[in-house]
Amino acid sequence: MTEDSLIYRFGESVKRIFFFSVFFLIMGWYQAPAQLPELGITTPWMRDHDLGLALAELAITAVIVTYFLNRYVSQLRQWNPKGFGRQPLSWRRLAVAGGGFLALAGLVYLATRPPLNGYAAVIRGQVHNIPITTWVGQLVAAPLIEELLYRGIFMNYFWNRDNPAFRVLTILSSAVIFGLLHEFSWSLALLFWCEVGFIQAGIYEYTRDLRYAWIVHIAINFWVVWLLL
Repeated sequence: MTEDSLIYRFGESVKRIFFFSVFFLIMGWYQAPAQLPELGITTPWMRDHDLGLALAELAITAVIVTYFLNRYVSQLRQWNPKGFGRQPLSWRRLAVAGGGFLALAGLVYLATRPPLNGYAAVIRGQVHNIPITTWVGQLVAAPLIEELLYRGIFMNYFWNRDNPAFRVLTILSSAVIFGLLHEFSWSLALLFWCEVGFIQAGIYEYTRDLRYAWIVHIAINFWVVWLLL
């Protein structure tokens, strides 16, 4: 069966969707410390064990990032038509990253106001109850893991051809997936998350270097937590 056959392409698409779903389930483990109330763990206990929870989150993050990074690098070695990877520093890439940060900062500011302030309430509660764990999650775990999965792995798994149509489809699909996995109901919150995903995907697609998306993600998450203190 040749790589150009319809059956082969369908099989490859099914395989990639399956593995991406598995990667998504793995990603969720880094949020385990913040989800302990769902298991009956009380807020006072979490507050008293904040440092331990933060260290546990760091350990979980290290395992997930190591695995995802290995898969990402392996992907790029096998098939990388867009030339993703470490790129030379340039003013254009810095300008795109800076513009993306400013756009995201504006979106985040709007998200802390009604009717999108549900997200703000969640983060504010976490900062109040488990501040160390929240900072670790926002500045280390979420940026590294989410960018590796939603941008790095996803954008070289699907629509991985270097032409204008595929570049647009890559950004749009990454934005929609990012939005739906943060907010599944049809709402302004879903639109907000899709816009965040669109900007982050655009940064990665233009720079072809995941480090820019990482830095912007870290900076915007710092802005989120600082804004809600």
